[in-house]
Amino acid sequence: YCTIEDALIKGTGNIVLCGDETSNSSYVQTSFTSLNYAYNTLTYDLDGRTLIVPADSSNSELITSSLSNIVYSVLKIPSGIILNVKNNGIINVSAFVNTNTIVGRRGIIMNDGTIDVISGEVRSYGYIKSSSQNSNGIIKFQSGSTAIDCMTIHDYPGGNTTNEIRSYTLPISAWTLHNISCKEEIIGNSIYKVYIHLAAASTPSVTINESYAIINGTNPLFVAKDSSSKITKKSVNKSGNTELYSIVGSNQLREQRDELIIDGNYDDSIFEVTKDSVTMKTGPNTVCPIGFLDITLNSGTLNLVNTDYLFMPDTYLRVNENAKLYIGDGIDVSFEKIENLNYVTTSNSSQSSQVFSRFHSCINDAKLYVSGTIEIHSNGKIGGIIIPEKSGVYIDFSSSNYLYTSYTTKQHAVGARDKGPVAYTVNKHPASGFITNSKTEIPDSDDISFTKSNYVSIGIDNNFYWYGTMGDIASSTVTPNSKTYCIPSGSLLTLADGTQKKVEDLLDTDMLLVFNHETGKFEASPIIFVDRDEWKNYNIVNLEFSNGTKTRLIYEHGYFDLTLNKYVYITEANYQDYIGHEFAFYDGDKVNSVTLTNSYITNEYVGCYSPVTAYHLNYIVDGYISMPGGIEGLFNIFEYNGDMTYNIEKMNEDIEKYGLYTYEDFKDYLPYEVYLAFPGPYLKV
Repeated sequence: YCTIEDALIKGTGNIVLCGDETSNSSYVQTSFTSLNYAYNTLTYDLDGRTLIVPADSSNSELITSSLSNIVYSVLKIPSGIILNVKNNGIINVSAFVNTNTIVGRRGIIMNDGTIDVISGEVRSYGYIKSSSQNSNGIIKFQSGSTAIDCMTIHDYPGGNTTNEIRSYTLPISAWTLHNISCKEEIIGNSIYKVYIHLAAASTPSVTINESYAIINGTNPLFVAKDSSSKITKKSVNKSGNTELYSIVGSNQLREQRDELIIDGNYDDSIFEVTKDSVTMKTGPNTVCPIGFLDITLNSGTLNLVNTDYLFMPDTYLRVNENAKLYIGDGIDVSFEKIENLNYVTTSNSSQSSQVFSRFHSCINDAKLYVSGTIEIHSNGKIGGIIIPEKSGVYIDFSSSNYLYTSYTTKQHAVGARDKGPVAYTVNKHPASGFITNSKTEIPDSDDISFTKSNYVSIGIDNNFYWYGTMGDIASSTVTPNSKTYCIPSGSLLTLADGTQKKVEDLLDTDMLLVFNHETGKFEASPIIFVDRDEWKNYNIVNLEFSNGTKTRLIYEHGYFDLTLNKYVYITEANYQDYIGHEFAFYDGDKVNSVTLTNSYITNEYVGCYSPVTAYHLNYIVDGYISMPGGIEGLFNIFEYNGDMTYNIEKMNEDIEKYGLYTYEDFKDYLPYEVYLAFPGPYLKV
């Protein structure tokens, strides 16, 4: 046939593209036209047939042999073209593959269109690319379909070492999965496999030449729990190298890495590679190193319950706002620091070839970024740097016995000690945190190990840190104005989990629910302090509302007045002035407007308390969004919109007009934690 369109629409049987093996710059390219001229369609079906993009004239699917770096045949799918793979159709991109799954002579698909695998397989022993980082080229693997990528292994240590250390760790750290480098969607129970070719001559002697599941299927890393779950995968090159987007470029170079975006619910599993008498697998005591793979949990839940994980330097795991990470019983999840890579060194040249940093520049420590939820089983462990990406992120360590991990890994060097193959062990790798941006503004920008049972993030201007890691605010001299009093014993404060607790029963470790006027959402906040006054007879202002609720105050307390659209202090002197005003009432993560209908004073023997929360300062008492007394000037700094959020336009105008304080203005007087908790930068406005 003269065109690929003719072959798909008129033909039957397999479709084999032409090629040329003269040199790397000499190949045959077959392309869809995108002109819509012949068949009045841009959508084509590969229906129960096999499309082969060959690597040589034998048209073989896969040849395990070393051969020169030559592109033989290319299929180009331009933007706008849709190729449906149906009824067990197969796309086979052939290649010569050497040990460690290194590709030589190959076929190429340059995909800027859409390959929709409805029922069938895509086998990429050669490369499937897109023409640019911004290309819309995509492969969609629908439930029931299968992908075969290649796991390229740069640091396989050989049979002897593998045999010695495989019970501690997967004996590879520098592995990649991007023979398919264009965007992919792995939907529902579709299976994503990786082909592995390894040859070990030393004991145990074994040759691996098989495909293994990495997503869904048998013994994969991750398993979808429902048909709507989806993993999006795309390869990127962070060094600016363009080989991923070139027909003749390699997909197996240093600095090329993959990004996984997870939407939906997934469990992990035990990844296993078995051949003859040799088994390499991960598990609860066997680390799975993640070296060139960044993972984002965008929505849903990822349960890590079967395998220990070690994220290598320059990798990250990100938990977005609508996502949850669960670390199960006996599972260690670690984020490696560059300093640990220097734990073992080697002068042996053959061993040096296995050093992880040989394949990566290792600029940054691995990190866990959090704006969603993390839950840890009582015997689960987490270690490494954890960074919040918004305020109000709450991590509860109270159920876990461990704020550190321990692991054994081959990652930096093998056989690097006196003799023999050795993996090194890191004991008590602590969980830690610090601010994310503008670290030069922090007195000490080193990450600080977590020691408390829970943490919540606070911050200003996209600088977020875990409250409690930048100094002890409780030891600072911070008290409200005299005779502020506040609320009487028996008043109910809403905790971060939505339950209520009497003010006199609050603990320093309790997290209160607050309203974030920047985002318009309710979130957790720690208590800076609770100012307590003696039990005695006080005049109590009683406020009754149209919804049948009541709240009480002593001397003065602030409430958000929706009629005036700001916080107002209600006192013994003005308590009747606000009758008829609407006030903000918390009702299950939303704000209701209720009317103050009555107010009166009683004299009672009670205790008096004044809690203050970090950064937001407000809290919910008896259901009402409120502000403690005695801190006039620390709130109502900016104008509010009708939904109680700050008017960003006017807020920016004020900041531009007056500027912001920096910690330099306060460093001789306050710890950094106090400066940020009140919040210091906005006091200039």
